[in-house]
Order: sequence, then C-alpha cells, then structure tokens
Amino acid sequence: YVVSKFIEHFKKNNIRIKNSKILILGLTFKENCPDHRNTKVVDLVKSLNNYDIDISLHDPWVDKKHFEEEYNLKITDDIENEKFDGIILAVSHDLFKKINLDEIKSSSKSIVYDVKGFFDFNLVTKRL
Repeated sequence: YVVSKFIEHFKKNNIRIKNSKILILGLTFKENCPDHRNTKVVDLVKSLNNYDIDISLHDPWVDKKHFEEEYNLKITDDIENEKFDGIILAVSHDLFKKINLDEIKSSSKSIVYDVKGFFDFNLVTKRL
C-alpha cells in the first residue's frame, strides 16, 4: 500500500520513477531502538525494487554490519551530501527531526511520504 501511494504521487508530480533516487529513513522495528528483527521496511524495499529505483537506506540506530549481512542491503551513513527525488519516513526516530528535508530534496517537486505522521505537516507531501 505504501509503495503504491508513493508511486502515485510521483506520477501526479510528473517525476520520472525509473532511476529516481529514493531515501528510506528508519529500518528498525520501532522508533528509538536498534532492534531490526521483524522490520517491515525490508518488504518496502522489495516492493520499490520492482520500479528500478535507486534506494538509499538510512538509520543511525541500526548495527550497520549486522543489518547488511542479514538482509543484504546497504545502509547510507551520510545523507547530507545527497539529493533525493523521494523520501519515505518509515520509522520515527527522534533524531530524524534534525534533518533538513529541503536540503536533501532534489527539487521542490520531490516527494516526502511520512508513514508515521512524524514530520510537521507543511514539510511532507503525504501522510499515511
């Protein structure tokens, strides 16, 4: 459901889906903890992979080495020097409040999909 709604907003904003750069914020099972067992974010990544999208994953709470070995997915540490066509907040870690979304969006049309209702309403394109 999340991926279909996310892609729907890409189409509405005339953003090319194929090869777009997407950032997923949060990989753990719940906010403000390192436990990634039973995380549903992996399912989100699998669904997005059907669209030939360049996906970056970011979560400072996760043990990077363990997560990458378990799921065969790479975690991005530095997002401040990147630009994204779409951002999905999947887990509402408190430290994500410090992220300046405008600085990491590739354009004013970039999609910010807030699954948790975490960011200020004015900062997001859509909430779940």
